[in-house]
Amino acid sequence: MCAEPIEVNQKRRTTPPPRNGAGDDDSQEAFIHRLPNELLVSIFQLYSEVSDRRDLGHSCYPIEEPEDEESVYRRVTDASSWRLLMLVCRSWRCVGVSTPCLWQSIDVWDCTEWLDLALTRSRQALLDLYFHKAGAATAAVPTILANSKRIRRLVFPQLDSDSGGRENPDMSPYLPLFATYMPALQYLLLSAHSVPETLRAQWNLSVFQFPALRALRLACTSIRWSPEIISKLTCLDIRNCSYDGLTLSCDEFLDVLQCCRSLRELRLLDGFVSSALRHHARSVPADDFSRVPNMPELHTLAVQDKPKIIAWLLSCFRFTPDSFISVIGSIPGPELPQNAFGSLLPTRGRNAWLPLCSSPTRGVINMWGGDANILVKSSNGSRLYLQLYLARGEKDSYLPDGIRELSTIFSCSSLVDLHIEADFDYVLEKTRWYTFLSNFRRLEKLRLVGSGNTTALISALKHVRPSKRGPKPPICPRLCSLCMEFTRYAPGDIELLVATLHRRAAYGLKSMKYLWMYLNDEKVKTLNDEVDACRMELDELVLKWEYASIVEDGWV
Repeated sequence: MCAEPIEVNQKRRTTPPPRNGAGDDDSQEAFIHRLPNELLVSIFQLYSEVSDRRDLGHSCYPIEEPEDEESVYRRVTDASSWRLLMLVCRSWRCVGVSTPCLWQSIDVWDCTEWLDLALTRSRQALLDLYFHKAGAATAAVPTILANSKRIRRLVFPQLDSDSGGRENPDMSPYLPLFATYMPALQYLLLSAHSVPETLRAQWNLSVFQFPALRALRLACTSIRWSPEIISKLTCLDIRNCSYDGLTLSCDEFLDVLQCCRSLRELRLLDGFVSSALRHHARSVPADDFSRVPNMPELHTLAVQDKPKIIAWLLSCFRFTPDSFISVIGSIPGPELPQNAFGSLLPTRGRNAWLPLCSSPTRGVINMWGGDANILVKSSNGSRLYLQLYLARGEKDSYLPDGIRELSTIFSCSSLVDLHIEADFDYVLEKTRWYTFLSNFRRLEKLRLVGSGNTTALISALKHVRPSKRGPKPPICPRLCSLCMEFTRYAPGDIELLVATLHRRAAYGLKSMKYLWMYLNDEKVKTLNDEVDACRMELDELVLKWEYASIVEDGWV
């Protein structure tokens, strides 16, 4: 419900306004005209929540999760979409125009005149301003300064978005914002993809200028690491920023975090921690548990830095059961070092540091299309996202490292859902897939996405290992869902799959409930003939199965 008074309430109607022609009082038109103004305002607000949405993806890039659209594209309600409802009738328009709280949240695209109109109609209400174009944001700075005491939320677009990220944005027009008193400002987002350090703005934030500030997201600026700036924040997001001040020891860096007892989200990206620490402090042992800042509210931590710095910083925290941890290790050369993913995490007491390491239920390995990351999730909502950023090199070839480290770092016995995106031609040995998948005794869902051939992996699911007590049953006894997408078909693959299902059924393993094959095939007829030949057996062995083949012109 709106906090601001609604002027038209003073002229509340007792009877519906006249209508064209005779009509029943119970007609739809009469009902619309009898709605209380407070209810109309609620309808306008609800319409905004379920209709158009604004995209603030730049507020979370580059920290993102595969298969999680909400994290890749951070979306919030477009609060001004309710304006369409003012076209319903004159009375609805009157309510919309004269209700200040409906004009508190303002989306500005190219037209700054719209901003002036919305400011007038909002009267003295607090303002949430969302800018979607860098040019409009720059032009609106004088207007923002004129209304500085009313600004509650200020969100700028990626400032180099208008130039496609190819040119350096001019940050100087925004400098006056940080020299202005904004007593109501609670949330500030100002980002740019990349600005050379020599062109970054020198902004001296002060708690006296922004006493109500609780969420700060900054990029391509210089910032001091001091309690006066961040102690009251619940969200701190620093990317492509330069450290401003004398470099710190590890204890001095942690002393500042110790003051942030209300911090729930902390993102320190693009090597900010390394830039703030003294040179000798950057070689701190990764298992130094001597300092653990008391930050009881911390839920989300994202760090992009050198692996040794990341491992040290993670060892200094204790996380809630539903935490989200996302780290990007910067690797200088094209060669992946031994245990590259594991080097991002503390080694001593790892399970105590993060219980998720011992009980993940979902795992994702993504080594395809330039990505190199591992994601694990637990049933209680906790997530750990490990990503490697390499200056050069083909990341598609890192699949062997990914499958080895997933089973080395984490206890995979609890995993029920496994998703692998890769070029499967980099692991063609059946024994390697058998060794890897034998860790997943509770695995129920297996999804394979990428390129290359998966014959070796299917053969591993069929393999029966001899032992002194007789042959052991096939691995992954609970597997009941198998999806293969974009992988390359080879003649005989469908027959091998059917033979695998027969073998598993003969050992009394769980029957397959769902099978999806979306295969890349240069000779469609060969695949279709093989599927037709095995159709009856697939119907018998699988509760539901589907297939399609990809050709150069699409799929059939």
